[in-house]
Amino acid sequence: MRRTKINAKGQITIPAELRERFGIEKGSRIKWKEERGRLVLTPMTERFIHECRGILKPAPGEPSAFDELSAERERERKREDLKYALLAGLQGEKIEIPVAEIRKKGLVAALRKRTRRR
Repeated sequence: MRRTKINAKGQITIPAELRERFGIEKGSRIKWKEERGRLVLTPMTERFIHECRGILKPAPGEPSAFDELSAERERERKREDLKYALLAGLQGEKIEIPVAEIRKKGLVAALRKRTRRR
């Protein structure tokens, strides 16, 4: 275990042996995070970035993270549409929204507009 002192400016010196082992050079970016009461330092070197490349790549036949997020957003949008439709219906309001308005603004925006007019 190595020890280092913090100087008056709050800076530390990483021992040369560790800088060489992890490829930390002048100007290298370092990521800090707290983990269970400890500070964890991760050098953002080319080697680290190269090792991380492809980590989110889906297995064959699985959806990508982007596709999964997009699908989740679509499910969320449908839940919102249903929620506003139910709210408008529970208030005894007859819902008549022209198809053109729904296509132009979306169902949620059209329902919000209708419920605000009161």
